Amino acid sequence: PYYRTLWESYGFKLYHTFVAFRYDLNRMPFDEAQVTIEYAKKKYDFLVRPLRYENPEEDLHAIQSILEQSLIPLEYDYLAPPTLGEVMKMAQEFKRFIPPGFAQIAFSQGKPIGFAVALPDYNQVLKRMKGRIFPTGWLTFIRHKKYINQGRAFLLFVIPAYQGKGVPAALLFEIFKEGRNRGYVFAEGSSINAANSKMCREAEGLGGTIYKKFALFRKDIS
Repeated sequence: PYYRTLWESYGFKLYHTFVAFRYDLNRMPFDEAQVTIEYAKKKYDFLVRPLRYENPEEDLHAIQSILEQSLIPLEYDYLAPPTLGEVMKMAQEFKRFIPPGFAQIAFSQGKPIGFAVALPDYNQVLKRMKGRIFPTGWLTFIRHKKYINQGRAFLLFVIPAYQGKGVPAALLFEIFKEGRNRGYVFAEGSSINAANSKMCREAEGLGGTIYKKFALFRKDIS
C-alpha cells in the first residue's frame, strides 16, 4: 500500500497487473491432469517436447517466432520482441542454470506454438553463501544445490491462436513432472497478465492458486 500511494502521488497510474500461481507438487493430480492434457493434444493436434540442448539453433528460431507472435499490444505494449541474436545470447547465458526438461516447446503440424522455461530456486543455496563466492562460497553452492526442492516457471508464451486450448497447461505439466521426479515439492508459475483470462484459467485448471500479485505503474511524460 505504501508504494501504490507513493507512485500515485507522483502521477503514476496502475498500468498492468500480473499474477503468480503456486503449485504444491505433492498434491497436484498428475494422473488426472495427464488424461486431460492428452485429450487436448489430440483435439487440437499439438505435441510438447524438451528443448534440444545438443543442437538448439532450430529451437531458438522457433522461440523467437513464438515471441514475435505472442507479445501482442494488449498485454505487452511495453516490450518489443527480441531479435534472434538476442534470443541466442540469452539462451547461452541461461543454459548453465536450466536443467534438461525445464525448458519445453510445443508444436502443431511442425509449426512452433508455445514454450515455457523454468529455473530451480537457487535462492535456497545463495542464502547459505551469505553473498560470498570466495573463498568457500562456490563449494557451498556445489554441495547444496542438489538439495533444491522448488522452482519457478518464469517464461511461458503461447501464440494467441492456441491459447485456451491446453497448450500452456501441457507445457507446465511437463516441467512440473520433471521437477517432481527431481524431488521438488513446490513450483511457482509467473508472471501471467491478469487480463489474460485464458492463461489464468489454464493455470488454475492445473491446480495453481494465486499467491502473489505484481503491479506495473506508468506515467505519461509530455
